[in-house]
Amino acid sequence: MKLRRLLAIPAVLVLLALAALGARSLYSLNTASVQTGASLPTAAVKRGDVAFTVAAKGELQGGNSETLIAPMTGSGALNLTVLRESGELVNKGEIVA
Repeated sequence: MKLRRLLAIPAVLVLLALAALGARSLYSLNTASVQTGASLPTAAVKRGDVAFTVAAKGELQGGNSETLIAPMTGSGALNLTVLRESGELVNKGEIVA
């Protein structure tokens, strides 16, 4: 037990000396950068609105597809005279076919 105490005291002293050397080196690095004037670039901060604009090309596929119903005509065949192009914008109530 006595031998352990005798060995623990120098070990603690060595650890304290290493911690002191590490703190001293960190302090000297910090003060050296302040003395030479080397600093990080800074900018003034101001509060305001941010607007994001995103432009992307792609193709959308609707998940809520609806069945188009054409009115009955006198003949059995349905003749299409107008058909919108694929990808063309269609608003509610507009004629598609």
